Amino acid sequence: MKKIILFALAAIVATSAMAQEQTRIMKIWKNGHIVEQKAFEMVDSITFAKSNDILAYIDDILQLTGRGTIVTCDTLLSNTTLSVGDVIRFIPVSDTLASFCDTIKGLQRGKKTYQSTAEMDTVNRLGFLVSTSVKEKLTGQRGGAIVAAENSPYFKAHKFFCDIHKFTKEEGGTHTPFFAGYKPMLNNGKTDILSEVTSLGTNSKNEVTDLLMPGDTCYNATIEIKQAYCGLVSFIGQKLHLREGGRTIAEVTVISME
Repeated sequence: MKKIILFALAAIVATSAMAQEQTRIMKIWKNGHIVEQKAFEMVDSITFAKSNDILAYIDDILQLTGRGTIVTCDTLLSNTTLSVGDVIRFIPVSDTLASFCDTIKGLQRGKKTYQSTAEMDTVNRLGFLVSTSVKEKLTGQRGGAIVAAENSPYFKAHKFFCDIHKFTKEEGGTHTPFFAGYKPMLNNGKTDILSEVTSLGTNSKNEVTDLLMPGDTCYNATIEIKQAYCGLVSFIGQKLHLREGGRTIAEVTVISME
């Protein structure tokens, strides 16, 4: 009887250890601090990414005669409604430039102006009319973020914990593998920033690996930004890309950041 009990306990401990080993944790961030941790399967990445908070990436900053300064973005990555008079916060890519707030003086899409994004059929190619000083503060900051002025869950990260899928040559990637220590450009769709894949985590067999072949995926990898004094605003579940020589070679799925 004692042997049976011991075997049963050993099985429970082994099963528990295996489950713990296979459980991947996502860190939920707010204002630069971890406020919650959940198992990977329990996080609704889309809801987190498409929250009611504001998130857009700066595409260009224009000075239009008779209109003033307009900051453009490809799309608004949220379900929130923005209106003239709302206060927004700009987070530059460069760490040497401070974040700052400004008031939306107008919204523009194409040649039409609006009082609210609720009046638009789509928020693609959105323009924010802002103070003239914004252009001086954001010169050369393509890829910086626009977020809510207060209580935003978005912050600028310098290290990313992620899954990486390397594209095959047929998918537009390369035919050669890369190793831990590889230094590609990390891209958020707007800007390239020098980074280093410091760890490739584990392969599909849950084995620690330092090699990623074309067509394969590694899990719980680590990417650190190596471009001096730079960082990116990101979110859990976001798809970033690794680029080399102008070619996109891998897709990165963000698990957590710091």
